[in-house]
Amino acid sequence: MIYICKNIIDIWEGYIMNKKGIGSINISFRSTILIVFICLLFILILLFRSLSNIFIRNISTNFAIHICNSEFPLAIQFNTQNNTYLSDDISIKEEVLNLLGINKNNLVNTLNKEIKLKFNDNNKLVWESVSPYTLIADSISKEEIAANENNKSDTLSQGIDAGNNLPNINKNAYDSGLRLKELGKTPRVLIYNTHTCESYPPGPNNTLDQKINIASVGDELVKELENNYNIYTIHDKTIHDIYGYIDSYKRSGDTLSKYLKQYGDFDLIIDMHRDSITSKKVVTSKINNENTANIRFVVTKSNPHFDKNMAVATSLSTISNSLFPGFCRDPFFYNKGSYFFNQDKSNNAVLIEVGSIANTTTEAKASAKYLARIFAEYLHKKYTSR
Repeated sequence: MIYICKNIIDIWEGYIMNKKGIGSINISFRSTILIVFICLLFILILLFRSLSNIFIRNISTNFAIHICNSEFPLAIQFNTQNNTYLSDDISIKEEVLNLLGINKNNLVNTLNKEIKLKFNDNNKLVWESVSPYTLIADSISKEEIAANENNKSDTLSQGIDAGNNLPNINKNAYDSGLRLKELGKTPRVLIYNTHTCESYPPGPNNTLDQKINIASVGDELVKELENNYNIYTIHDKTIHDIYGYIDSYKRSGDTLSKYLKQYGDFDLIIDMHRDSITSKKVVTSKINNENTANIRFVVTKSNPHFDKNMAVATSLSTISNSLFPGFCRDPFFYNKGSYFFNQDKSNNAVLIEVGSIANTTTEAKASAKYLARIFAEYLHKKYTSR
């Protein structure tokens, strides 16, 4: 490159000599031109190296992901070691946009460049109220409304029938012998929801309404544990999944850390979820002639506390199978999961799924009394073995 710069200077010198008839060029002028070219060359090299590092890093990071996605097309995203999710798309356009300050993962800043958004003192986006849309009555027929309602009722009744065809388990949900003498001042069980908006039919699959979503099941479980067994239980209903689903476990981990710092470890820590499978029979049991949503424990193998967490899940599963056969499904394993599903924060932490989108909120809440019995049995054994 320096040789090319020298040739350019020589050509420029010749041009000036021919143009103006100058016999020589001032040495300081030649030196200035050479310094300018070297500086420009240095800047270009730095820019090239910076851009190449970005592209090489993305290519190397995504290479294995690209192969996996080619072999397993159903897997849309893979979790990397730093718990960020990447697709197998390698886009030069995206990197150029990032250099221009347009980031698809920070759309608020990008939008704010184009339209002025309103934020309050806490840097929260302020939404303007919108006038409600009114549908003219004559624009849709009453016959169409009736047909839609009938279809909705038929679909729901088919799901209920699937549950009614299950064998019935006759087993008392309560055991007064497991009741502690007093509630006590120290919480023994912590319940929280990483995906707080997960919900059940006949409502939407996800909702902020905590009277029908997974938080309502946690509330029901708290009542059963405290009223029937004097087990002091905290249920944190912080919404962790509305501001970015991928980072839900990071936010719920912060919530869990807050309670661990305040109270120390708990005897049992439950991250309560709802599954997404659609088979009604797989996720439903009938206990005492009542449809209940089946439960399942989820654990992460790479978690440094795996042995301890798995022991808790196994013990709870064993108790459930002895009391209510079929109520607890086989555990599900992840190699790592997002942030280990926060199970690395305590030996007593487990993730439990209560039913799925095939169950109703009523069925999920009905499971709470049987879950409470299982937890009471587990804690009773734990306390008597001390």
